[in-house]
Amino acid sequence: MRRARLVVVAVVVGAVRAAAAEEPPPFQDPALEQRLRALEERLQRLEEENRGLKEGQLRLQSRLLPVAALTISDGVKLRFNGYVDFGFFAPMGDGVAYARDVGHQVHPELASYPWVFLGDPWANAVNAQGDSADLGLDRTNIARFDPIHSHGKSTFLVNMVNLTMAASLGEHLFAEASLNFEPRQGDLGSPGDVFDVDLAYFEYKPSSKLDLHLFAGKFESTFGIEYRRRKAPDRFGITPSLIARYTVGTPTGLKIRGSFFNGLITYNFAVTNGSMSTEKFAHFFNETDSNQFKTLSGRLSIAHKLGPVDVEVGGSGMFGAQDLQPADNLYHWQVGVDLRLDVADFSLRAEWLKSNADGGGVVNAPLLDAQGAYGEVTYQFLSWLGVLARVDWRQARLFAAPNFYLSNDLRVTAALRFDIHFNVVAKAEYVRVQELGGPEIDDDVFTSSLIFRF
Repeated sequence: MRRARLVVVAVVVGAVRAAAAEEPPPFQDPALEQRLRALEERLQRLEEENRGLKEGQLRLQSRLLPVAALTISDGVKLRFNGYVDFGFFAPMGDGVAYARDVGHQVHPELASYPWVFLGDPWANAVNAQGDSADLGLDRTNIARFDPIHSHGKSTFLVNMVNLTMAASLGEHLFAEASLNFEPRQGDLGSPGDVFDVDLAYFEYKPSSKLDLHLFAGKFESTFGIEYRRRKAPDRFGITPSLIARYTVGTPTGLKIRGSFFNGLITYNFAVTNGSMSTEKFAHFFNETDSNQFKTLSGRLSIAHKLGPVDVEVGGSGMFGAQDLQPADNLYHWQVGVDLRLDVADFSLRAEWLKSNADGGGVVNAPLLDAQGAYGEVTYQFLSWLGVLARVDWRQARLFAAPNFYLSNDLRVTAALRFDIHFNVVAKAEYVRVQELGGPEIDDDVFTSSLIFRF
């Protein structure tokens, strides 16, 4: 339709110009000149619009991937995909992003706690999973699970190998399983590699006319918006935000998701064994529940597109018995708000949350009082080049006996993205970490990633 309009206007302008050239009028007609100028301006606008549409179409075609499916017995269609994420990082200092408050000099009011640490162990993330360059020793001579443990040395690393299997039966039944493999350093000949079932769920869509989806299994989070880009190929940059550990986990249970009024209002609710925390944030995640009170979570959002502007505002909540302890009256709750704004090749995403876990009880469960936020902007300058800038902050008090962690960190991240091909993406990122409470730690990190998705 736009091309047809463009052709018609061009023909009219050409005809007017030709007529004027063949037989010049004896006098200048102001009305005719005004109409001619209006037609020329309209032609110019349509040419610019058409040029913009062509550029957008080329960008879209460069990102589209034809997906083939294998049809197996009884009409089930099976599809495989995945990715390999290879990286290189160089941490500052010894690679550890926290330090002990020796002699309780910074916080004498915590003298009753023998081990007090300042900083955030996961602030200097090096990959999409949020792995720290080095988790160090959290207490004297007792090692913790540290999958990288770089000792502050630069290193190449296969961050992740992912294999995803998706199956569909007709238009209403779908299943997905996602497996993660992380090659890591072993000990005394042991492999050390990490294997994780990331997703394993069924999805049922009762009606093709109704946006309603029912899930059962181990599925994506219902909290906030960062989980949508939690995997390496989906992230514009490399590392997650400081609050991603509370929101991008994959819990097990039941979920319902859908929308009203042509997508204006979207809902996402779940009942699960535990919270939306990641498994690597080990104190607040469980695969199988240890109490009777399940966790309730959900998000409501309003999204609207007006011309080139696409905006979404959402609110999330979570409440349930705290993970990894048997009592039903020790609670873990969380609230948050989020914003997404897309204008052509510019995007803004922001979130804030507050998280609290009671702690204590017969097993002396961990106590958590945390809040944080981030704001992230991205811009795709060219079809192959994009930039990212993010500012995030997290303040938290975590007591996991016998350790007391006090975190108050501000972080600035800058990244470049190179879309070499739809299947091949390269990224480079620098993370600047600033401790707002306690001593300044040399814990900045440069990291990079080369992703091949298939």
